[in-house]
Amino acid sequence: MVVAKKDRSTYGPISYGSEAYDYKKYEEPRKKHKNLANHKNKTNRKRQLKLISMVALMLCTGMLIVGRYALIVNLNKQYLDLKNTLAENEKANETLNIKLMKYYDIKEIEKNATTKLNMVRPDSSNIVYINIDNIDKKKNVANVDKSSKPEVGFIGKIAKFFN
Repeated sequence: MVVAKKDRSTYGPISYGSEAYDYKKYEEPRKKHKNLANHKNKTNRKRQLKLISMVALMLCTGMLIVGRYALIVNLNKQYLDLKNTLAENEKANETLNIKLMKYYDIKEIEKNATTKLNMVRPDSSNIVYINIDNIDKKKNVANVDKSSKPEVGFIGKIAKFFN
C-alpha cells in the first residue's frame, strides 16, 4: 500500500513519527525572528541617527542665525554711536566757525585792540599812504625781464653769479 506523504504545514503543531525531533522546523522561525529583530534594531538606530543628525543640524543653523543677528545688532550699535559722535562734532565745528567769524569782524578786532591792548586810534598826521599799484607793476616787469633772458650754459651761470 502506497500512502502519499502530506505536507507538514497542513497538520499544524501535530507531528507523526520521526518528525517530532526535526529541529530544523523549530530553528528556522528563531533565525527569522532574530534577523527580524536585528533588522528592526538597525532601522531604529538609523531613525535615531537621522533624528539626532537633524536636531544637530537645526541647532547649528539656529546658532548661526543667532550669531549673525548678534553681529548685525553690534554693527548697528556702532553705527548709531558713530552717528551721534558725528552730530556732536558737527555742532562743535559750527560753534567754532561762529566764534571764528566773530574774531574776523573788524569792529570786534578794533574793540579788543582799544580795550584789552590799550591801543589808540591814529591821528591824521600819523597816517602814511603808499601807492602799491606802481610797486606791483615794477615787480612784474622785473620778473618778466629776468624770465625772458635765456641762460647760456656755463658762461651764463658765471655771469649770473657776479650780478
